[in-house]
Amino acid sequence: KFYDKLIHRLDEDTTEVIKDVGQSCSCQFAFPSMLYLMLKYPDDFMEAMRQNVLAGGDSAGRGMILGMVLGTAKGYSNLPQDLVKALKAYDIIHTFTQHKMI
Repeated sequence: KFYDKLIHRLDEDTTEVIKDVGQSCSCQFAFPSMLYLMLKYPDDFMEAMRQNVLAGGDSAGRGMILGMVLGTAKGYSNLPQDLVKALKAYDIIHTFTQHKMI
């Protein structure tokens, strides 16, 4: 049900759509908001993340899920490597990717 509503709003302002859906951290709001961002910016990881932050509310919760979903869909090598290399756990993550664990 919410998917149909979201798909018809992809041309609208992201912040307004997320405000309408709900900005709080509960799944009934965070998941549809994350799905909207994923549908609207499927090929632009950084813009999806930027719009997530600009939408306000629980951007950390949405961003965590959004990053995992888009990262899995696009693959590790397609993530912005400057951001990946800045992570505190970069060495561990890099080791896993070399062993084809992720």
